[in-house]
Amino acid sequence: MFANDSIIYSLYGALFEQSQYGLSLKTLCAMLGRLGMTDQASRLALSRMARRGSLFTKRKGRSSFYFLSEAGMAIMKTGESRSVKRGPPSSWDGTFRMISY
Repeated sequence: MFANDSIIYSLYGALFEQSQYGLSLKTLCAMLGRLGMTDQASRLALSRMARRGSLFTKRKGRSSFYFLSEAGMAIMKTGESRSVKRGPPSSWDGTFRMISY
């Protein structure tokens, strides 16, 4: 997996996992641009992921919409299980932390 793919999986996982609607290419490029990816890098990563079967596209008029496929959902869930702890919150240890991205 490429680094840009990881950003895209994270974006879909955080925001649109349950969405039945796809995201337009223009919207995805704008969101990924805010995360530091150029339009060209975004388009290349999305195209590559679609060729591998992680995403699929549908056209509506002149716009392309990208949806997470079953294979893409499985990859996202695998990564999520390794990096995100889900469950009831644990008790607070009294320490403040600052995280910067």
